[in-house]
Amino acid sequence: MFLRFAILICGFSFWLAGAIHAQESGPLFEQSPYDVITLTEEGKNAVINVFPLDFKDRVIPAEPDPKTEITVRLLIKPETQFRLQWKHIKKVQLFEELLLAEVEQRVLQQRYEEAFSYYQLLLSKYRKYPGVAASYENYLQKVIELALAQKPRAPRRRNLGLRCSKNTSAHSRIRQQQSRQRKPLVG
Repeated sequence: MFLRFAILICGFSFWLAGAIHAQESGPLFEQSPYDVITLTEEGKNAVINVFPLDFKDRVIPAEPDPKTEITVRLLIKPETQFRLQWKHIKKVQLFEELLLAEVEQRVLQQRYEEAFSYYQLLLSKYRKYPGVAASYENYLQKVIELALAQKPRAPRRRNLGLRCSKNTSAHSRIRQQQSRQRKPLVG
């Protein structure tokens, strides 16, 4: 049993070196979905990117039996399936969790325009994931506060009066010229 795990870890270690370079570049919301598994110390705390795991309703089991296995496919080696026992898994992060963490970081940094694209994806595909609705409400609150803080001030009344008098004078001259150019209807 231990030998099987050791072989599996060696295989993961071999492929893990390439996994870091094989990951798509660009913002997370533009990447193909993937989940992240962190192995225990026996697995050298390796962090591996895998194709989305097939959990019922995309919910990670709360207390899985350590002896049960899950089947994973590495992003860098999609044609091969690996089986991992839960006892060798320290943490599982779903893609939707990664998106939510990323967007909350953007909001914290006040990068609201970037956060908008993340929320578009989260609300269209992962609306029911815990924390999405509350995070989006927080985002909207921050954007509204920013908009109100940047609300343009009304011009001073004195300036409006000057503009109106200039515009009125110009308008009066145009009307006078037009009335002089009109020909009488009766002849």
